[in-house]
Amino acid sequence: MSRVVVEAITREMTFEGHLPVSVEVTEPGTIGKLPTTGFPIGDLVAVAVGLVVFGFLLAAVARPLKKKGTNMSKRRVLCGVAALGLLAAIAAPARAGEVVVAVDNPGGSRTLYVEDLAGNELTGLNFGTTRSLPFRVRVVDTTMDRSGFSVSATMTNLYVDDSGTIDYAKKIDSAKLSISNTADPLNVLEVSASVRPAVDTVSTISDLLICQTLGLVTSIVNGSQVCQISATGLVGNVQSAVPVTVTLSDLTNLPLLPQAAEAGAFTDPDYAGVGANDPDKPSSFTPTPRRMLAGSVVSTDAVLSALKGALDTDPRSELISDTTIINGLSAAVANWELLTTAQVTTVLAGTVATVENLVPEQVRAQTGTYLSFPALNVDVPTTAAKGNYKGTLVVTALQS
Repeated sequence: MSRVVVEAITREMTFEGHLPVSVEVTEPGTIGKLPTTGFPIGDLVAVAVGLVVFGFLLAAVARPLKKKGTNMSKRRVLCGVAALGLLAAIAAPARAGEVVVAVDNPGGSRTLYVEDLAGNELTGLNFGTTRSLPFRVRVVDTTMDRSGFSVSATMTNLYVDDSGTIDYAKKIDSAKLSISNTADPLNVLEVSASVRPAVDTVSTISDLLICQTLGLVTSIVNGSQVCQISATGLVGNVQSAVPVTVTLSDLTNLPLLPQAAEAGAFTDPDYAGVGANDPDKPSSFTPTPRRMLAGSVVSTDAVLSALKGALDTDPRSELISDTTIINGLSAAVANWELLTTAQVTTVLAGTVATVENLVPEQVRAQTGTYLSFPALNVDVPTTAAKGNYKGTLVVTALQS
């Protein structure tokens, strides 16, 4: 396995990987563009099994933050793989198979997978004589700090591969390739958040000697004479995995809101991979990007209320430590130091903790799996020459 370590990354990171694309044209004009939505899932899996799979993985793995130099906020890593007789240009040594990119991050990990629908690592899209290939893009966050991401793709022209020699004069323009969504374009699994809430406590004391020692006024509550101590804004324990309910029809409660693939054609070509040696390559170009999957950090009332609702069911012992409660109570009343250990235990036994309304800063990280299910399509022109066409789909991931 090849590994490329990129240091001193905090909030912004770019990855780039090349996926070889192969299309066979047997009788030009006789096979039109296939429909790309509404496939039964069984049909989609059957198509995916026919893909040529070489293994493609980009991973953002948490490592201790190290800083070198002065301008390390953004760096590009090119990952190439050999497939279908095509060797994509690479910026660091790598071999065909799994390529892992490890990224320094202040907390947690984020891993990007490009796969076939069966979950196998994907580095090649071999159409054969078909005209639509579905695949999936999967991002897995594990206690990832509050940063979003976007995964996009650009496409080169397709060129005839004549027994290993690329004929750049015979091509299918990138505008004839497009992205569409399958019937179920998005899925989200196992979402949770790391939260450190502020906690309020109320201690109800029926031991009148304790009330007298602390100089507290008593009152009648539910027929009993008691005194009470209130403490507000205490710092609660970190809740590392607050569960979030996922409803695909309404994802507005998620701390990271995913977006499915963006449908549309690759109007302007990229000139990476197989297109790098195109003699008609312009000196400057801006390829048309299409979103494959994205996630945006969200801290709306809907998100914060959902997290608070989950915290409200936690027992006091999980929400806040006894030491924090004691420190809060001792600051709220006089003569706390006069209580015996047994009396302190009595006060704690009558203490109820409630979570204050959350603010965005208290949501520290998120965990979840986000999946999109795009399809790459090719519309072969009637004028296209027979042959095997090769191109490169350039997948870029930006973390910010």
